[in-house]
Amino acid sequence: MYVKLQNDLTHDVKVLKVGFDWLAFFSVFLFGIPHLIRGIYTVGALLLGWSLAGMLMPMDDMTAEEAGVVVLLSLMMSVGVGIYLGKTGRAQHVKRLLAKGYRFSEPDGEITKTAKTLWGIA
Repeated sequence: MYVKLQNDLTHDVKVLKVGFDWLAFFSVFLFGIPHLIRGIYTVGALLLGWSLAGMLMPMDDMTAEEAGVVVLLSLMMSVGVGIYLGKTGRAQHVKRLLAKGYRFSEPDGEITKTAKTLWGIA
């Protein structure tokens, strides 16, 4: 299922898939760059900061077991955040586009109504 949004001023058209947002999921592992490109700066900056903090974490004085636990916990947290963003990322993107002047091409279409319900858009 896809939904089309268009901007009447720029005549730009965006076609978005309804469902899990894999790009938002992987944004956790890509330093938040996909969110920054989409203009979702707060989330992108948080992910960038989290990634940089993880890279700068001193592990010199840890044993191999302690470092392994830290890495495993960090990976588990990243996957959890990624799943959350994958479920909500498309809604964030659509809300950002609507704020920039885009509108649904077929606002009364069945797919659009389903997508609006999934994304929490009235």
